[in-house]
Amino acid sequence: MSDKFDHVSDSTMKNWSVAIYILRISAYLHPIILLDLLSTVKFTMLSQNDLLDLLDSFSTEQTLSGLLSILLLVIFLLELRKYLKYRSYPDIMELSGIGVLATGLFALTGDMLLSGLAGIMGLMVIGTFEVRENPIWVRMMGTFTISYGFFFIMVAIGYLTSKVIPSLGASLKNFLVSFGFSNAIEIQQFFVGVGYNLIIWVMVFTAFLLFGRKFIVVTRFISPQMTYLILYLVAILVILQLDFPDIVKYPAIFVVNIFIYLISGPLLTILYGIKPLDDERVHSIISEVQMKIKTPIRKIGIVEAPILNAFAFGPWFDQRIAYIASDLDQFTDTEIRGITAHELAHVKKKHTLILLGITALELIVKLIIDAPATYWEYVFLGEQTWDFLSFWLFNIALFAILLTFVKMLEGQADKITRQKGYGIELAESLYRLEGFYYGIAGEIGFNTQLMTGKKRTKDENIRFMGDQAYYLYQNLAPSRMTCFMNLIASHPLTSIRIAMQADHSIGAIRAGLMIWGLLLPGFRNRSIAKLQKSHNEMDRLLSMKYSRDFGNIKDYLEITYEEETAKKIVNHFVLAKPKIKKETTIWGKVIGYEITSSIVSPIEFELELADGAQITIQKSDYDLIIADPNQEYFMKSGKRAVLEGVEIKDRKFKKFIFTYKKKKISSRSTGISLAEFDKHCYWFLYKNGSIQPWTLKEAILNDTFQTSSFLMEDESQKEHRLQGKDLIIDLPPQIQMIRSRNWELEKHFFSRLQEINESFILYDKEDFDIGSPTKVISVSNDMIEFLEGRTAKSLAPKKVDAIVLNYPFYFFNLRSEMGIGNILSLKMFNRGTQNNYIGL
Repeated sequence: MSDKFDHVSDSTMKNWSVAIYILRISAYLHPIILLDLLSTVKFTMLSQNDLLDLLDSFSTEQTLSGLLSILLLVIFLLELRKYLKYRSYPDIMELSGIGVLATGLFALTGDMLLSGLAGIMGLMVIGTFEVRENPIWVRMMGTFTISYGFFFIMVAIGYLTSKVIPSLGASLKNFLVSFGFSNAIEIQQFFVGVGYNLIIWVMVFTAFLLFGRKFIVVTRFISPQMTYLILYLVAILVILQLDFPDIVKYPAIFVVNIFIYLISGPLLTILYGIKPLDDERVHSIISEVQMKIKTPIRKIGIVEAPILNAFAFGPWFDQRIAYIASDLDQFTDTEIRGITAHELAHVKKKHTLILLGITALELIVKLIIDAPATYWEYVFLGEQTWDFLSFWLFNIALFAILLTFVKMLEGQADKITRQKGYGIELAESLYRLEGFYYGIAGEIGFNTQLMTGKKRTKDENIRFMGDQAYYLYQNLAPSRMTCFMNLIASHPLTSIRIAMQADHSIGAIRAGLMIWGLLLPGFRNRSIAKLQKSHNEMDRLLSMKYSRDFGNIKDYLEITYEEETAKKIVNHFVLAKPKIKKETTIWGKVIGYEITSSIVSPIEFELELADGAQITIQKSDYDLIIADPNQEYFMKSGKRAVLEGVEIKDRKFKKFIFTYKKKKISSRSTGISLAEFDKHCYWFLYKNGSIQPWTLKEAILNDTFQTSSFLMEDESQKEHRLQGKDLIIDLPPQIQMIRSRNWELEKHFFSRLQEINESFILYDKEDFDIGSPTKVISVSNDMIEFLEGRTAKSLAPKKVDAIVLNYPFYFFNLRSEMGIGNILSLKMFNRGTQNNYIGL
């Protein structure tokens, strides 16, 4: 067995699915068509010397980009041929086509920004089409596509008017100068700058049109802290449009921002649609918390949305607090105390006033280094010592640094909350809030269920909160990508904030700086070690909250089929690689498991080591890889070898030791055990773009996988002899897209899943960012009935988007149906310790 068993998670990445042939082909070939048109219009008038001069004008980068475009075009055409013939996955075809568009455009123009945006637009259009059947996601992707499309059009106009039709650019420049712009203004810089400055406003305006005010309230894109900063930015933009002398400009900006701060109470009340709160229970809790934190509140309001949150706002003389909830009766006194104490701490420390100071600090820094105050000023001044890329990177870096100070304010509010005796309450409310942002979209602070107002079932709440407890626990060692995304967020990671309640040595400054420590080499391991000191206390806090809200953890195990997964590895040897830094890699035999009271790790395994000693490990603290000694394996290369043991050095896993033809060889991965070709596993064939529910009847296993052969029986009981050299094994977990156009074939596959009665993860097109542990109950011509945890659910075949299968499911892929680009990409993802494919 070669599987890596881990917690059921919805962060599984989705593949791209259906293609639009004509639209995509025309988009991919656009640079080639453009080149053909240019040659027809222009090159026919050139002499040989003129042509050589033109070719000499192309830079080395453009030449290399042109060659890369040709290579990608070849890959695209090969993948297109395979796709049209076999209806295979179009992922590589799409990516290579987008590559042709971007590199071809750069070869022609030499403009990196224009070509990069063209590639992004290609991805956006494809992505929007892919999610067209989801009413929320199609609007979300449409919002981003429109925003980037606007920027792309502005950049394209800038390039055309400055490089292709300079006479038109000169006329536009004269027109702008007549309106008071500097004579030094560059027309391309103008359009790029205007496009970049307006892209966020185009996005917000489009989101408001498509979603309404709910977009701001229930997403994490724009927090109240961000709203303050945006309002101050708007004031800066207005002042810059007025003809103030430089000596007056910055003081004027500061004065206007003070005015915005002074009226921010009624202003944010209007923007967020805050209504007065009339709830005696909540008023009583606020009074209790106020007595400890000792700060006055002038007004208390509520914003209707299906989450639990709150925010403090208003100047020091008009301090207000607003709750975000659809029904506060759904939330416990403990949760309301936690978020109330946190928001009152903001009020006590005048954090909204400090936000004004942070904006002033930004202006001071730019004044000292003689940088434009905003992108608008950069555009309108004309002459600049900064190029656009440098100015853009500088602003992003400065913004991330300023948000570090904002994170410190959040850390200070959390610290005060803890000091006043509400630390546990805050941790529990943060856990509850995190449960609202469940699924793939939750990673970017978005949730489709919140946007639709769809009510969660009891089983969904049990599963979501259980999975989020695991996610928060694992985020004590967050990935670098998670940390990078948090740089431009106003709050520290929730896992850091909860750890702060458990570890009192994490103060406000450290909470703000922690994200940098988790990113920077040399500091990351120390930062993770610091966070993981609180892992036991975090486990206790989350488990206590979960048990109080949902009771028995066995309900969670039943809904997620976690116990079924645990049973499959009993009596197997596992390599247990620690997720907690201080622990040691372990290799031993699983002799049993226990159900615990911890929602973070509801299952713990009993292992017997080589010396006969027995230990217990928590599943959440280790990645488990089955590696049975003295068993034969097909390694990734296809060699048939015997696993002899595991090398562990300095407490870390180094390599697996195999014997191949009496020689010792090593590998960082195991491959697939020959025992998996027995009847206790289920083998399918992916052919002609569909899952074929064939049955493996016989496996003739030779010295290599490539020289082996496999007898399979199709749904009509016809036998087929397949050769290993023509196959690639797809190891679990596998993501399989379901295509309703091949329903007659895939209906047999779902019928097989019904017979097998094994669980898998289901993604449907209405809610596809959230996968559900599921079993098939019944299959008919127009409907599939699933058991989603303990709840029956029916879906039409066209509504099923994808499924994720784990052990004991295996797939054969036909090499002949895979393009060269597809095979190269699989090889790239099969390197090192990755163990995804056999026979590449």
